[in-house]
Amino acid sequence: LQQPRAVALLDNQLLLAMAGDNCIWSYDLGTRALARRAGSGAMELRDGSGAMAAFAQPVALAVANKTLYVCDALSSSVRSVQLRGELVQTVTGQGMWQHGLADGNRSQALLQYPLALAADQEAQVLWVADAGNGKLRRIRLASGQVSTVELARPLYGVAGLAVESGVLWVADTEACAVLRYDPHTGQCVDVPIG
Repeated sequence: LQQPRAVALLDNQLLLAMAGDNCIWSYDLGTRALARRAGSGAMELRDGSGAMAAFAQPVALAVANKTLYVCDALSSSVRSVQLRGELVQTVTGQGMWQHGLADGNRSQALLQYPLALAADQEAQVLWVADAGNGKLRRIRLASGQVSTVELARPLYGVAGLAVESGVLWVADTEACAVLRYDPHTGQCVDVPIG
């Protein structure tokens, strides 16, 4: 394994984001077979099937609607992998050196070094920790709209996101905090741990 950064589970397949070789791998829990599913190994933003696609440091994974979503940190993008044909497509992101903070349609929006990802299947939303901007971003899967969530404070190096019952949990690593964000009320609070 070459720097596995994230795992996700789908249909008895353990999916692995390998930052070291810029590929997505799967490990079949039944047969114990390891296989490269997508990525050429080159560090770039390139859509395509299987080894024709390329990633630039995949660091986070989420599954929604039988689709694998990937935070591709160095290309400042979110990618999707259709596991039935291993087709990789860019959900949002413009390229290796095109980053920033811009909302709007997925083809125009900009992220900067996203590090964490969570999928809310019921709401059809992808949550993205946009680490380079210190922001929480929302991608609506149906429309492709990307928006910045206004929080009472900036985020500091978020390394993990999780969704349960419509509530988002945030591991705000550099702030040494765990946050609970309710998108229905807009309330974001520190979880009193420790």
